[in-house]
Amino acid sequence: MASKRPSKRGVIEAAASGDLPADSPLAELVTRYRGPLLTYFSRHAHPDDAEDLVQETFVRLLRKKDTDSIENPEAFLFTIARNLTYDRSRRRQTYSRHFDPSAEADTATELYGPERVLQSREALQGLLEGLADLSEQTQDIFLLHRLEGMKYAEIAELYGISRSAVEKHMIKALARVAAHIADHDQH
Repeated sequence: MASKRPSKRGVIEAAASGDLPADSPLAELVTRYRGPLLTYFSRHAHPDDAEDLVQETFVRLLRKKDTDSIENPEAFLFTIARNLTYDRSRRRQTYSRHFDPSAEADTATELYGPERVLQSREALQGLLEGLADLSEQTQDIFLLHRLEGMKYAEIAELYGISRSAVEKHMIKALARVAAHIADHDQH
């Protein structure tokens, strides 16, 4: 794609208006796959969003540095399309969970009521007590994985240790926390 790249706002418009050479790979892809992508998004996303999602699909294609190396453009475009529908679905779920004003107040009371807050504080205190007699590195590894969501490989790279060593630290921490919870439940 040695031709000039259109702005994000007008990929489809540029292809339709002839601003892209008719024989350019992007113009060919827009012409060939715009309809099938619209159909896909109309079925897998909100129909009102379909046109925007088609546009975003081609924008993401443009962001790829080496578009000439794409062996199967159709598969590549529909992989982008599938990822866009997943992303949009996750965003909507997150929004409805955290920001939807129509959610019932009872749910908030169940989640954040005084009993639930007390139980959560006690559970956190038990977790911290369970970790207290472990080495600082084991505590950190446990918290990085469980609270920060880091993968074992990332933690291993951060500490300059093997993935196996991270696993051993996690096993030690989980065993200690489980034992502490079991002791706490017996009292």
